[in-house]
Amino acid sequence: MEIARSGIVNRYIAAQGPLPVTTADFWLMVWEQRSSLIVMLTTESERGRVKCHQYWPEPYAGATRYGDFTVTAVKEDITPRFAFRDFKLVSLPCIPWGVGAQLLMLLF
Repeated sequence: MEIARSGIVNRYIAAQGPLPVTTADFWLMVWEQRSSLIVMLTTESERGRVKCHQYWPEPYAGATRYGDFTVTAVKEDITPRFAFRDFKLVSLPCIPWGVGAQLLMLLF
């Protein structure tokens, strides 16, 4: 999505949350598409039922491995209506595409 007259192009993914067995594929997709923004439109649970697998690490838990990537929760800011999470996504040495990317997750 290009922001008019700014020259800035935002790349983002708006998708259903991945299953536990497809979480590594999700992070690969984020990496391949060079996404900088993840928009999550559902909560993790609703009325006691799990609605979305938590496919990101807890803040301050350090780097968590998902397939050929590590994801680190850099910052989390939760308000009554939104959650903002900053992540660092790092390609492990076996992948030649680069070393890391910063991204933001918005939870509405």
